[in-house]
Amino acid sequence: MTRAIKVFTVHYMQKEIYEQPNAIKNTLTGRISHGQVDLSELGPNADELLSKVEHIQILACGTSYNSGMVSRYWFESLAGIPCDVEIASEFRYRKICRAS
Repeated sequence: MTRAIKVFTVHYMQKEIYEQPNAIKNTLTGRISHGQVDLSELGPNADELLSKVEHIQILACGTSYNSGMVSRYWFESLAGIPCDVEIASEFRYRKICRAS
């Protein structure tokens, strides 16, 4: 944590919020270039494996649930992959109906 952030944030969560832009930048650096996503870190068959994804299920609680809701929007609108987001603690009690 940088000293500037330490001085100006009252709470740990506030520090985390301020660090998000750099965290995202650091995560994506070297993975996206000229509009192309580099999946080489996922292995030689990453493109093939990911192209077979038909549905995404996200289980989360609290602020992670909110992130999951945003992720659902991006998965569905950009990748065209249906996505559901569920509260993790409630998921185990559901009867899952799957299309055959």
